[in-house]
Amino acid sequence: MPTRRKVLKDGLAALITGAVAPSLFLPGQAFAQDGSGLWDVAYIALRDLDATFAVRDAIGNVLGPDVKRDLRVVQRDSGLFQVIYDRDGEDKVRADTVARSHTRSLITADVYNQGDSAEAIRDEGYSSLYNVSYGVGKNLEALKNDMQDVRHVLGEGVGKNLVIEDRGEGLFALVYRRRGSEEETKAAATRHHSELKKSSKFSRRKGELASFTRENGYDVVAGETSVFTERAPVVNNIQPSIGQVVEAERPTPSRLIDSDLERVIEAQVKRDRQRGRIKSNDRTAWVVFDYTTGELLLDINGDVPMQCASMVKPFVALAFFDKVKREKNFNYGPVSKGKMERMLRNSDNYATNWVIDQVGGAAAVNKILHQRYSNIFHDTSIVEKIPVPNGATYRNKASARDYSRFLYAMWNDNLPSSKELRRLMSLSNYGRVYQGVPDIPSSTLVFNKTGSTGKCIGDFGILSPKGTDGKRYPYHFIGIVDRDSKSPDSYGSFTQRAEKVIRGVSGTVYNWLQEHRHPLK
Repeated sequence: MPTRRKVLKDGLAALITGAVAPSLFLPGQAFAQDGSGLWDVAYIALRDLDATFAVRDAIGNVLGPDVKRDLRVVQRDSGLFQVIYDRDGEDKVRADTVARSHTRSLITADVYNQGDSAEAIRDEGYSSLYNVSYGVGKNLEALKNDMQDVRHVLGEGVGKNLVIEDRGEGLFALVYRRRGSEEETKAAATRHHSELKKSSKFSRRKGELASFTRENGYDVVAGETSVFTERAPVVNNIQPSIGQVVEAERPTPSRLIDSDLERVIEAQVKRDRQRGRIKSNDRTAWVVFDYTTGELLLDINGDVPMQCASMVKPFVALAFFDKVKREKNFNYGPVSKGKMERMLRNSDNYATNWVIDQVGGAAAVNKILHQRYSNIFHDTSIVEKIPVPNGATYRNKASARDYSRFLYAMWNDNLPSSKELRRLMSLSNYGRVYQGVPDIPSSTLVFNKTGSTGKCIGDFGILSPKGTDGKRYPYHFIGIVDRDSKSPDSYGSFTQRAEKVIRGVSGTVYNWLQEHRHPLK
């Protein structure tokens, strides 16, 4: 019998060639979970959807691009979300072999603890997740236009999760990553079609304006921030002098005397420890800086070097751009641009190591940062490339203050290729500082980079929310949860609880700024 992958591939080919009408082929409806004797491989199961997708990415980075393409997040009948390898094999023995091989790789990479294991499972007992699609085509610019129009019509609830996916073979899709059940998503697509049809932007278009489609983990090529900033470059309201952030020392106590944000966050972190979200061997670090007022509002453990994980990647990009600036025959062309996008949009470890090699190795990257940007990098130590395929780097370290000074310099165009760095950091459309934080509205622009290993979960970035007066009020946020060993819980459990902590603090910071500083929405 044909596999689901073949059904989808053949159906998409027919759709492109015009052999079937679009309404007759919706990816989300191409097959049913019928328990037909096919075997998949299952990995970590969690209650938190966002954390499960983060784990999916970590597993994919370990197992390589061929497996990552077919990793899915599904919902079990129990309600848990689980990562599966949608291999559709008919041989259970082969599925067991794959599961054992993957288990060994995941233990080596510290994604699994000893005793954890992947397992072969029947292709049944779980449901796919579904999104809403507003069109598929080869014209990327047209889809970017549609993205802004769809957001305007359907509102911020949809806009926060609008992305353009790369479907392969030159095709792109505008998608609302709803990640819900088939029935609910189908109903949402019907509502969205009706709402779009009433709009002057879409009223003349024929056919379905919204359809439901299965969540397949396609790469994102554009999100709300990247589309907005390329068409309307961000202008800062106020740019304080560089010394206010880039200089080494923390502001004097008088600088923070009218701000109780630090006490608020300290109390919140204490409560998270009492609830078990932060364990006894966990450390946290937090920094918040307000660009409009020039205030460093929060600095907890800001000078403590902690593991970088993938948060090192913007630093690698800076070293590369510094070399472009200084060396006549060292260029930023189509190949290096593609590698840089994969490094920062997809957190691709192979692409990262390619960029590091172009600079001259990890030691060369570290030397550039410390010799050329010593006013920024006080606590950063880059001593190794990203181990591939496992990605379990624990030796590269940086402090939250170093991330803070880097962001400030980038925002104020004090780094080579600052504009390109901002563009690259706007591409991922995923972040613990924003996604999954309901208090922060979708009109917020986000320039960030996450990091995840078995010992470090973090995110650092600039958020630029819009106020009720139409102005933007940018601030940057750094949140890190770091531990010295994988005990007492697994990578999946660590990711789930650390992400909740970071998202919780991020939401509190936004609400505090809204109440005490700016007329935020």
